[in-house]
Amino acid sequence: MRTETSDTVADEEPCRRRHGRDHSTLRAMSPGPEPSSSFCVVPWMDRFVNESGFLKVCCVAEGEENYITDANGRRFHIQDDVSEADLQNSPRLVALRQAMLNGEWNPICGRCQAAERSGGGSSRTGRNHHLRQYVAEALADTSLDGTIRTPKIRHLDLRLGNYCNLTCRMCTPGASKLWIDSYDRVQPASYRLG
Repeated sequence: MRTETSDTVADEEPCRRRHGRDHSTLRAMSPGPEPSSSFCVVPWMDRFVNESGFLKVCCVAEGEENYITDANGRRFHIQDDVSEADLQNSPRLVALRQAMLNGEWNPICGRCQAAERSGGGSSRTGRNHHLRQYVAEALADTSLDGTIRTPKIRHLDLRLGNYCNLTCRMCTPGASKLWIDSYDRVQPASYRLG
């Protein structure tokens, strides 16, 4: 069975075999609708390295669950000798992709979910818009178990230190050293950085 859209023609049968759904719930088309209400391109095609060199799922999410880890829970660092396939198919990213394809919101996606519930835009909606032309390819390369056969990073965010000449309001001393003096003025002595 074939479905016509204004931008592409998609074969529903392979999608039904791969994902157990037809295109009414999983549109592997570009730039068509997202596969689910919680879908985000980040676990498919984004790489974020924080100021300390650790690899994280997303630059917006917080907490321990945002770190990309191996099967033993060890955080991946930019200096680790690990393949892109091993990173992209880490247990955390595989589980996150599966949940998103099923329309489930992961707790680390709370900021985006809250922004969208209040009627605003989010990092998720922005990234999905900017990388929409790659969604069909990414989904076609995703196995039923959530693994990716040929990982392709389309967005790279490397924050390799806190040397920055800006003091953005939403930032911290960890990302901009210009915040250190202001931070130290309001912190008890034991928490001061300078």
